[in-house]
Amino acid sequence: MRLLNSARARWYLLAALWAALLILGTGGFVQQAAEAGLDRSTLDTLYLTVQLAALDYSGGGDALNWRLEVARFVAPMMAATTLLQTATVVFRDQFARLRLRFLHHHIIVCGLGGAGSRLAVALAKAGHDVVGVEKSPTSPGIRALRTQDVPVVVGDATDADLLRATRIGRASRVVAVCGPDAVNVAVAATVRDVSTERQARTALRCSVHLQDTELVGLLRAGELVGAGNIRTEFFNLHERAARSWLAEHPPFGDDTRPPHFVVIGLGQLGRSLVVAAGQRWSDAHEGKVRVTLVDRAATGRWHALRLQHPALPDVVEATTLDIDLE
Repeated sequence: MRLLNSARARWYLLAALWAALLILGTGGFVQQAAEAGLDRSTLDTLYLTVQLAALDYSGGGDALNWRLEVARFVAPMMAATTLLQTATVVFRDQFARLRLRFLHHHIIVCGLGGAGSRLAVALAKAGHDVVGVEKSPTSPGIRALRTQDVPVVVGDATDADLLRATRIGRASRVVAVCGPDAVNVAVAATVRDVSTERQARTALRCSVHLQDTELVGLLRAGELVGAGNIRTEFFNLHERAARSWLAEHPPFGDDTRPPHFVVIGLGQLGRSLVVAAGQRWSDAHEGKVRVTLVDRAATGRWHALRLQHPALPDVVEATTLDIDLE
């Protein structure tokens, strides 16, 4: 039944059922004509079949075989189902807001870019009730969530009235992944203001994504986690991903020889991998771990990492190769 959670799957199923109904009706009219000795052309048969599908069949005086008996009762149900499915598309936003009234302990994901949409879909597939919020009505993330039958509210997540419409008073968590750090912090501030109206006994957890890993560290060190009805936590996706990857696949060998690993590409994830590897190495080993950094601006980005993390050169022996891999 989970297949029917997809709107596209429901359309495919309706199309297949309508095709089966037309085939059943055509076969029934052909059999009817043969049994009654009627000289009915192919076009007449097609016309009667269309009448059956349009709930306008007027051949009640003719003998009805089992195919026509089934088809004439199934056709109204198919028409009603198709009408309902069409209404869910035309009045999609209204239905989404209606569904929100019945949600409890759901997760609100603000920002349906690449990271936000993947997170929301993963949470929905894991069995959580999810509500998406996206400012741009043309965002591909909206389609991705609606394909999974996840309700989406189009609007600005920094708008307190919009957050109230997502039933934030009954939610368990809010995740702000709108892109720029300033926007995510503004979302967190709005969530804090709205949470004063919260009547639930449990605190609302607000996870705020920041691209600046240094700012994440500062906010964590300052223990700016909120109080009362809200608990705020700051995170960086690349930092979390780097730590998870190193936990599953530590690149330090089996201690039979000095470890050496290569990082190709020093984007946010690559830089986070270098820092996390250095920290993980220093926690359990003496000396330095050898790392080769390959990037179009490997030398400059390594120097930037050294400025951001002054202790990094004490645990990482880096060799930089300035190569444009494209």
